Amino acid sequence: MAAHLFTLFWHGDLHDHPHDYPHTQLLIDGQWCDAADGKTMAVFNPATGAEIGRLAHAGIADLDRALAAAQKALKPGARCPRTNARR
Repeated sequence: MAAHLFTLFWHGDLHDHPHDYPHTQLLIDGQWCDAADGKTMAVFNPATGAEIGRLAHAGIADLDRALAAAQKALKPGARCPRTNARR
């Protein structure tokens, strides 16, 4: 089964900066990184069909790293940053 996970954080207007994504990488274990196999995937403007950028395309190795990071974060005694609501 192929894993298709990616995160895109966008602040702004695509019309102003069509290729200016703040992050085009995967966010795994708190670090931005390229896909392990180097693959990318196209992002298209749904109105025009034009390619407007490329993002890292996660694979099984990336999924395994993300799951390991999540398991590490959920271990009893793992340090968890406090939110303002808890302070």
